[in-house]
Amino acid sequence: MAKQKASQNGAFDVEAIITSQRKNLEALTQANQYAVEGVQKVLHRQFEIAGQTLDDFSTMVHDLFTPSGSPESWMVKQAEFSKKTIENGLANARELTETVAQANTAAFNIIGKRMTETLDEMRGYGKQHPAAD
Repeated sequence: MAKQKASQNGAFDVEAIITSQRKNLEALTQANQYAVEGVQKVLHRQFEIAGQTLDDFSTMVHDLFTPSGSPESWMVKQAEFSKKTIENGLANARELTETVAQANTAAFNIIGKRMTETLDEMRGYGKQHPAAD
């Protein structure tokens, strides 16, 4: 009855505002969760990449100090290793960039959706409480 009376007098529906703010916090929490998960994926993958890079470097150094075959074949092997390292580096950078972009997109989609819902709620408040002419 008090709520109905408040609506008739043009007062704000406090319960609706609290519900709206709760939804805003839930959306921010969910967006933040996606961002944190994205950072965790990137960090985990960076550690994997670092381990693989160290293994590859160790192999290269081993091959460097235990030459087999002609100097030409050794140079070809080193050139192939360098090419592989560059290609892997670019692929890894692309993968990390995509992971960050996916996390950001998910977070922004959640916030954008909630902003649209908030604007719709505000329009609803305006319809419930038209301004006095």
